[in-house]
Amino acid sequence: MNQGDITIMCTAEDYDRAIEKVGQFLRARQNPDGSIRGIEPDTFWGYYSQPLALRGTGSLEYWSRANRCIDYIKRKFPEAGRKL
Repeated sequence: MNQGDITIMCTAEDYDRAIEKVGQFLRARQNPDGSIRGIEPDTFWGYYSQPLALRGTGSLEYWSRANRCIDYIKRKFPEAGRKL
């Protein structure tokens, strides 16, 4: 290791905690209709990765959050919904 190099050791538990925090953040920002506060409202690109992010940050019980977001996308952006 050269002077100035930094090594950060993370455990699986560290990653699990980080993923759970991201999930809490995303779920806290989701509205009952499936939209997400803070995303530009009239653009599909603000939403295209949200269902995967919601699903990927928790257990199977979070599928409903991801599905709610997909349903919102289909209603708000019908042309994009056909491709989901």
